[in-house]
Amino acid sequence: MWSRQQLGTGAVAKGVMALLLDQRSAEVKITEEVVKAAARNADSGKDVMALLFDQRGDSTIVTPRLVETLAESFDAFAMKKLLTYCGDEVKITEKVVKAAAGNEYSGKEVMALLLD
Repeated sequence: MWSRQQLGTGAVAKGVMALLLDQRSAEVKITEEVVKAAARNADSGKDVMALLFDQRGDSTIVTPRLVETLAESFDAFAMKKLLTYCGDEVKITEKVVKAAAGNEYSGKEVMALLLD
């Protein structure tokens, strides 16, 4: 599991993640902790999540908290990626719906994806 410091900040984060995926792709899993670290990166968290899902979406470890974090902290793009790669594993709970409703930037779009 990687911390925010390991993922980097700003524009560096995407480059660091791309290098990590290039060098050690088999070891990279999208876990709750990785999603939280990306969510805290306001500068490039969306880009890091897109890169992770595009290259390692099949290795996502889906937990209720991971789904909540995506619904709460990311735009609809990240949720769409999760549903694309792991739709059968995603459980839409009351907490997930509340998290999406609390997403001030794109809650409406995230909610529409969840309900679709």
